[in-house]
Order: sequence, then structure tokens, then C-alpha cells
Amino acid sequence: MLTGYKWSEDNFDGIFEVKSEKNGEKDILKKQHVEKTFNSVLVDPKEINEAEDAIKNINITGLNINKVESEISSDTGNLIFKITTSLAEDYLWDDNNFNGYFEIETSWKAKVENKTYYIDDNGKEVSIDGPAPDGTEKITQIGYDQNFKAYSIKNS
Repeated sequence: MLTGYKWSEDNFDGIFEVKSEKNGEKDILKKQHVEKTFNSVLVDPKEINEAEDAIKNINITGLNINKVESEISSDTGNLIFKITTSLAEDYLWDDNNFNGYFEIETSWKAKVENKTYYIDDNGKEVSIDGPAPDGTEKITQIGYDQNFKAYSIKNS
């Protein structure tokens, strides 16, 4: 103990109290808001890798996007994006039972058969068994034959 010193306040007992704005509270992240944000980047069909990159590049304060995978639904043929997330230290989900895993099913039909898909003169996507017709300007998937050889692209 120091002697010869005196507090500037006579009634001060020497105990300091430090207060924090958060006072131990954590910010709440709403699951529905995050899911809505994921859906917003998946509105228009994209290439799968573009869609995965768009999800990975979403910036929500307090959210870490750890893993993005895609698969085809065996029931609907739609693409499903499986997203694993975690929260920063000062954040909690609004649902205490939620683990940060999202499955977002799109209405995009996965093209897994051997057909060729192209855009016709009316702007609609069409599929055929074989190569796209002469003069086709946009092919969205090149099909293949029974020997797994890709159909040739004809000059337009």
C-alpha cells in the first residue's frame, strides 16, 4: 500500500468500474434474412460455378460462408445449393437450434441427359437428340451419342 497519497475524491473507495456498450450481448443474425439474400443471387439461371461464386461473394456482417456445393434433386431435377456457414464470435442466430446449414433449391432444371440444348429463333431453350441445327447461334449444352462422343457444332 502506498503512503502519502490521497485520492482526489474523498469518498472514492479505490474500486474502478468499467462499462461496455454491448455488456456481453451478441448481435442477432436472422436466418430468414440470410436465406433471402442467398435466394436473391439465384433468381436468374447462371452457370453453376457462377452461382456458387455469387453465393461465396455475399457480404453479410457477422456471417462466414465456409462451403458451397451443388447437386441435382433426384425428385425434381432442380439444382440445389448446399451452403455451410458460421458466425463471427459476437453473433448468434435468431433460432438457437439452427446450425448454419442452408439448402436452397432453384427452379433451374439440371441438364444431365445426352441431349443438345440450344436457343431457338423465338428465344426459347429447346433440346434435341443430335447436333444443333445449322444456323443456331446459341448452344447451351452440347449433347453426345451412345459412344459418349460429343456432337459436332455446325458452322452458322
